[in-house]
Amino acid sequence: MLGDLIAEHTHAPNVEARFLTAAEEIRSIIPVMIRNVQHQPVSGSGQDLVLLVPVRAAGMLLRHYDQLLAANPYSDRLHETRAKTEAVLLAWCHRAEKALRPQPLPLFRTAGYQADLVLTMARTLLPGRAAGIDAASSATR
Repeated sequence: MLGDLIAEHTHAPNVEARFLTAAEEIRSIIPVMIRNVQHQPVSGSGQDLVLLVPVRAAGMLLRHYDQLLAANPYSDRLHETRAKTEAVLLAWCHRAEKALRPQPLPLFRTAGYQADLVLTMARTLLPGRAAGIDAASSATR
């Protein structure tokens, strides 16, 4: 899909193509990322790179179309291609957001972590009071 979007790009002689170049470079590394995840599934178990790298490339491609439209605002083809790219970007963003949405922690666990952190810092900063702090720390667990 990303390759199809890039294939539809338009060059303009008076517009710098740094966003297009960046999208093309990202597209070129995606097969390497896929092979890496296939050969080392544990290292690729976090889907963030697999989902977010194409989103980043589509965003750069969208910026490229914005530059082209600034130079040629009356091009129907550019408006159509930009709209298509934006639709793909939004779909990928929703997919990534759904897959990567963190699960909330229960409040008692969060408060416990915070209390342990405060007590650990207190032990570190006030070594003479460590005995009283250790007793308070064990009471929160």
